[in-house]
Amino acid sequence: MKILPAIDLLEGKAVRLVKGKKDAVTVFSDKPWELAQQYFDSGATMLHVVDLTGAFGDKVSSLPIIERMIACGVAMQVGGGIREMADIDRYFDIGVSRVVIGTKAVTDPMFVEAAAAKYPSKIVVAVDSYGEQVATKAWQETSELTTRELSVRSISAGALGVLYTDIDRDGVEVGPNIERTMNLKKQVGKALVIASGGVGTLKHLSELTKTGADEVVVGRALLAGNFTYKEAFAATQ
Repeated sequence: MKILPAIDLLEGKAVRLVKGKKDAVTVFSDKPWELAQQYFDSGATMLHVVDLTGAFGDKVSSLPIIERMIACGVAMQVGGGIREMADIDRYFDIGVSRVVIGTKAVTDPMFVEAAAAKYPSKIVVAVDSYGEQVATKAWQETSELTTRELSVRSISAGALGVLYTDIDRDGVEVGPNIERTMNLKKQVGKALVIASGGVGTLKHLSELTKTGADEVVVGRALLAGNFTYKEAFAATQ
């Protein structure tokens, strides 16, 4: 299982939120590119980067910082605030490896199809869920779609895979949702499943390997020093 260290960007800083709430923010660095370099030096091959400023403001806004992070040599999976094809184009133009589509995938399924056709094997859909219901607009609203419905629809539209986040576990390190992650992997078959939300210990990572998830996003636990990237890597082999 591949580990993707997470760097969330808010107003130029690397931060972490609790359950996606903007008023529950911890700043970890005002130089996100240095964090990217540290992860790269530790052996990480891809980072998961979220433009929270864009996600909350409906506009991609952290391109200069992300471009500086890419310069360290590590691959980037990036999302947040993507509302039109031009946003995706700009990310790939600066060297991003994958783009994550969130709210737009819920409101406009044809957008996923168009993006996947233009950028094969480079589009991931964020399936952010409260229970079984998918959330949108930086997790501030809930849609009528279920986790399974959005996942299956996105894969059928050509997405490489889905990034599944259990919002109630995000940033609180209580452990990932093992059962739902496992069920989701069974539902989408060979498509990529990236687990996110709740990882706080090496044991959590070890448990996730049993779900069949292909990758896992780890944020606060790495930033807070619960364990190192190398320790995390060892726990997932």
